[in-house]
Amino acid sequence: MNMKIELLNKVLVILICLFYILSSVINTYIPGILKMVQIVTIVIALLLIPLLLKKDEKVNLFILLYAFLFLLLVPLFSSGSYLNTINSLSFLLNVFMGFILWKQVDFTYSLLRVIFIINCIALILETFFQIKFVLISEDYDTSAIEHLYKMGIFSAPKNGGFFILAVALLSYLRKDIFILILGFIFSLFTGVRIASVAIGLPLVYMLLCYLLKGISWKKILLLFVIFCICYFALCAFFTENELVLRRLSTSMDLEDGSNTERFYFWKAHWDYFWSQSIEQILWGNSAMSDLVIGNGPECAFLDVLNRAGFLVLMFFLSPLFFILICNIYHLSPLLILIALLSALISGRFAMGFSEGIIYWCLVFQLLSSCPQLSKLSV
Repeated sequence: MNMKIELLNKVLVILICLFYILSSVINTYIPGILKMVQIVTIVIALLLIPLLLKKDEKVNLFILLYAFLFLLLVPLFSSGSYLNTINSLSFLLNVFMGFILWKQVDFTYSLLRVIFIINCIALILETFFQIKFVLISEDYDTSAIEHLYKMGIFSAPKNGGFFILAVALLSYLRKDIFILILGFIFSLFTGVRIASVAIGLPLVYMLLCYLLKGISWKKILLLFVIFCICYFALCAFFTENELVLRRLSTSMDLEDGSNTERFYFWKAHWDYFWSQSIEQILWGNSAMSDLVIGNGPECAFLDVLNRAGFLVLMFFLSPLFFILICNIYHLSPLLILIALLSALISGRFAMGFSEGIIYWCLVFQLLSSCPQLSKLSV
């Protein structure tokens, strides 16, 4: 029986990777089956989760239970229609599929690693040979894509940027420095600068650890070859894309035009949120602020706040606070948390199915490594 459940879990992992994480590719070439397979996958995932939960996974049980309750209750109290509110809460479905990925984390990482390398190859072909593999999302202006962003196998460049960030952070947990280095380099190719900055934190730390421990001449030679290849590739890339380099250098500049605009949208969405009724503050308003202000909040937390309200935001933040408290003196998970928070604060990441699922897989992985939880598991 356990073997059958494990096999079904692996099949679900493959379906989630293909029809959610790689939904842009499927939607480009065989769009007719995408929605149907996605619905079947989430239904099977919800049915399988009770069989995967163990008695000692109390924190995971609470997270899954509250995610399910919010999916049922928020539409009842929200001012929007039931179906519209469910659509705006779709990021909560990521919790369940992220849990499915985490239960087979070794198998999941192997698949994500393959997808990651395919995405890197697609970014190279798009950057240097102008070969595109997927349709551009309607949310992006074609001219911006041409001059600033590269998509790879994702219709929205920021989804691709967060995918690279999430897989790179998983590789950091597994001490896979090769993927971590590639993650930093190809996040530059996407044009999503926050991904580059966030990956840079654990990358520098891991390189310092390697140098302090001492590494063999073979590994030094391999790193040198990788560095040379990447150096010449990036020189060629930035010669053609000076705007990307300029944006990267101003990531922390408060007077930069892009950052000033981001601050404006933060304040506008924050002010709009508090101008609503108490019901809408608690239960959200189906992202009406996007329509009123004319742009999204450019912040994942504000996006959750305006879509689903204060109560769901507290649910969204609680695992992050728990991980922070558990790992306040453990540098490795703390660096991952800082990288995640920087991405969530400065962009609308972890919302969609292509990146949100991996985000929750990463959250469950961090929770499983908390020493306090291992003490509870008796």
